[in-house]
Amino acid sequence: MQIQTVAMQTTAKSIVKKSSFFSYVYPFSSEKELKPILEKLRKEHKKASHVAFAYRIAQLNVLGDLVYNERRSDDGEPSKTAGAPLLRLLQQKELGNVLVCAARVFGGIKLGPAGLIKAYRTSGKMALEENTIILQEINQ
Repeated sequence: MQIQTVAMQTTAKSIVKKSSFFSYVYPFSSEKELKPILEKLRKEHKKASHVAFAYRIAQLNVLGDLVYNERRSDDGEPSKTAGAPLLRLLQQKELGNVLVCAARVFGGIKLGPAGLIKAYRTSGKMALEENTIILQEINQ
């Protein structure tokens, strides 16, 4: 069985009302990869107040059906304003084995929930658009 995934790591930067959003897309197949990536991003973006993320890992269950292990984190942003829009982006594009992270450096102007959702989604989308979508074989 095949899934759509990304070919490589890509990055993008966007600025919304003086806040900078640094977004990253990674090929990703195991939760064990998450901690080192987040640690690296936090070191790289020391002024970032939040490093939100979302991932989807594809696997076949015992019946041979394709299922996704999904996880998201707002990393201190208001509930469902950072990780959720990143996860929805992956779901809507039907991608698997992908991690999207976005580091936010606060610019002094509050964006509000709707503004945060839009900013994180746009940031993640920009990094995905820099990537190439490929097919990957998923085996049991």
